[in-house]
Amino acid sequence: MGRAVLFPLLWQPHGHSGPRRYTADRAAPSEPWFDSAPSRQYPDATCPLREAMKPPILNHLALSVPRALVSDTADRRRLLDFYERVFGWRSIELMQVEGERVVLHLHQVTHFLFLVGSDAPLTAPSGDHFGIEVYERRALDGVVDRARTFRDTDPAVEISDVGLEDYGTIRIHNVYIRYLLPLSVEVQFYEGVEVQVEEIE
Repeated sequence: MGRAVLFPLLWQPHGHSGPRRYTADRAAPSEPWFDSAPSRQYPDATCPLREAMKPPILNHLALSVPRALVSDTADRRRLLDFYERVFGWRSIELMQVEGERVVLHLHQVTHFLFLVGSDAPLTAPSGDHFGIEVYERRALDGVVDRARTFRDTDPAVEISDVGLEDYGTIRIHNVYIRYLLPLSVEVQFYEGVEVQVEEIE
């Protein structure tokens, strides 16, 4: 049994309008995900992808980090504790390589965050981030509350104010959270995007 999510897209491909249906555990539209009309790149509509297929999805992110974060250290224990408590991301011990790699499971079976130990780890400006989406405002608030609770024990946790981007029918609530990693995590909630849960045979 799976779940179906029904929502109007902010940006519809050319020739599409109205709601489209996806499964909650894998974004698999019931129609081609691409625009089948001729395009500027393929005016004769001979694009090699013009056949029905499931859309490719982003399923993992790999970051180079200081080796202390992937070794048996207090830093690694704090990192794992934070991301499990705040986001529910658990370390996969089977994929862990001491001093070399830590892999966090991002809820879906094939979705991961790879942390790779390096002597020249990634550094990034404070605005650099990757994003996750939640489907209720209270879920976003819960993430913020858990991050603030953790910050009471470690002031290194960075939490932005909750922001709001208003596009009329769609309002995006978001917050940025960073701890020990070079990139922040942006958490987004799309107000005005209807999520309808149904059972599918």
